[in-house]
Amino acid sequence: MDTQLSIEQQVASRISTGIGACTRAVFYPDGKNILYAGTFKLTNLRTIVAENPCPQKMCSTQNERADAVLNRFLHSHDMMQLTTCYDIKPCNSNHPLSGRQFTWELFPSYDIFEVNQYGNVLRQLTDSLGYDAESAISPDGSKIVFTSMRSGDPEIWIMNSDGSDPVQLTHERGYDGGASFSPDGKKIVFRASRPTTELEIEEYDKMLSYNLVSPLKMEIYTMNVDGTNMRQITDFGASSWGATYMYDSKRIIFTSNYEHVGRCGIFHIYMIEEETRHIEQVEKFQIVA
Repeated sequence: MDTQLSIEQQVASRISTGIGACTRAVFYPDGKNILYAGTFKLTNLRTIVAENPCPQKMCSTQNERADAVLNRFLHSHDMMQLTTCYDIKPCNSNHPLSGRQFTWELFPSYDIFEVNQYGNVLRQLTDSLGYDAESAISPDGSKIVFTSMRSGDPEIWIMNSDGSDPVQLTHERGYDGGASFSPDGKKIVFRASRPTTELEIEEYDKMLSYNLVSPLKMEIYTMNVDGTNMRQITDFGASSWGATYMYDSKRIIFTSNYEHVGRCGIFHIYMIEEETRHIEQVEKFQIVA
């Protein structure tokens, strides 16, 4: 879409293949090519129907019923309190769970691609079975930060813009994702979950075995581009994500439901200073997710 045109004049052009799933498309700094992750390369065309072109989920209704840990997590009282606003059907279930859970899929067939404005694939930048996705490119175009499960847990990695020399930056149990660079190219901001209790770890590991993570408790973190000086910026015990540095590379804008944890669909946009942790709400309307 052309941002210089009015809404009435806009004509959206699809750049993805329409096969499988895709996520997080971002422009390269020159505004010409696009970086995104997709599953189309490993999608079995014979299994695709028009109504369901996405990869098959591992978390089936049968698994939900048979797996005690998964069942407890999806139906727990704590999860119901956190997600009373939802009417979600997890695990390919034919019945909603009264909005008791909200999950994200981490399909292992995701890889990262560079495409042009017409959707033609110019380069495949990753080629490992283990969820390579949620990528962003540095302001100078030399580095790409992304989430990968190639080490067994969804961690933040960085590589050269041609896909070479991947380096793991985070090393703690829990989902790490949604990373992006600061405008000065010196820091990275991302979201992360950190299960700590025995029960939280058991539930996290079980969900991950089905390629699922729960975004109900995620905090905002920052670090240098080499992985040093990692800092937890928020401590809300809520769903905080979509973090991006402001133009000054000192303030971070993000969305969170921390003022409405019992009503998880009500999100607001906030701005927080990285050093002082001073936070303010920057919009006066509510976002229902």
